[in-house]
Amino acid sequence: MYLHATTGTIDFMTSLQEKNPHVSISARGPEAILYYEDNNEKSIFSTNMTYEVLNEQGSLDEELPLSMYYIPAAGDGTHSLRGHLSDLAEKLRTVNGVVSYRVGINTRDENYLVLIKWADMSIYNDFKHTDVYEKYLTSESLKSFRNEESLFGDFLSSKLYYNIEDNEYTDEEKEELGD
Repeated sequence: MYLHATTGTIDFMTSLQEKNPHVSISARGPEAILYYEDNNEKSIFSTNMTYEVLNEQGSLDEELPLSMYYIPAAGDGTHSLRGHLSDLAEKLRTVNGVVSYRVGINTRDENYLVLIKWADMSIYNDFKHTDVYEKYLTSESLKSFRNEESLFGDFLSSKLYYNIEDNEYTDEEKEELGD
């Protein structure tokens, strides 16, 4: 199973979804993400955001909040990071409010993706204060998987997206757009 994604402006992503109704959309302010799953390694998107799903639970419902964590890997840390993320997947099975998740690897560049669907935004906010989050998804917890090859790149990038109806610009985003 593969998870395919692409990001861009909400207007452009909405127009792409209209052409591809099987694709789900989530947004945060002016930016959006399109994603879908299938058994093909080749994506309908031209981006390099195709992930082989290593661990999964539940179905991906575009109506729910979505958090995504991009975790680059390099060299010797790649295989031990895979074990770490597999352990995370087991822990996520017991976290209240996690509706579904995917842990995947981009087979081209060995970067990982963790996607989590939440029953509610407040649960996601509470999750960021749990031992599971601290042990598996913080920059500090992932530091041990870094090596010389990954020292100069971003090691963890995370985004939170909402369903289209709940998507609202934050005050900071409104200020940026007003400039």
